[in-house]
Amino acid sequence: MRGVDYGHDVIDALQQEDEGIRGLLDEYFAEGDHVRRSALGKQLLERCSVQDTVKEEIIHGLLHDLGRKDLADRLDANSAARRRILGSLDEMSAGVTSRDLHLSSSGEFDKTVAQLRDLLGEHLRHEEEEVIPLLRREVPAEELRKMTERLEDARGRAPTRADPDAGPAHATNPVVRKVKAAVSKLRDVPDAPAYHPTSKD
Repeated sequence: MRGVDYGHDVIDALQQEDEGIRGLLDEYFAEGDHVRRSALGKQLLERCSVQDTVKEEIIHGLLHDLGRKDLADRLDANSAARRRILGSLDEMSAGVTSRDLHLSSSGEFDKTVAQLRDLLGEHLRHEEEEVIPLLRREVPAEELRKMTERLEDARGRAPTRADPDAGPAHATNPVVRKVKAAVSKLRDVPDAPAYHPTSKD
């Protein structure tokens, strides 16, 4: 994800990635070709896993600094719920190429992605209505801008496969996270090139 225009500050950057994930979900359910849909599902698995870890590390810390343990705890609970769904998707897709995924668990995979879409929508609404307005009010704009420098490091430490039994990222040693990230990448199956839909003018 290097070279991405992260916007003005860390919140803009995280919201930009959230929108990218929403777009992938829309593409997933609009795509008729099962191979391309499976490839999109694998992209979703990776991007959601990384995004959850980055949010846990960065946003959780900001909320704790503001004394909002209630919102930090809810962020952790939401992330844990998503990890459980992502873990199910990982079990279905581990060791399986996009071409073969539909043969083994396409129907169940689709249902689980739909659960992820619904849960993610609910969680993002909560962030947009409660968490982000609070951070915009209480955290200096310059601090939010400087925090974009932490994104690449945080993403580099993030596993591309969710571990439903793992604790929140902020409670895990950064070195341990980096090792887990490396191990999760080794589990990726050589596949067809990532599906990038052409833009429709």
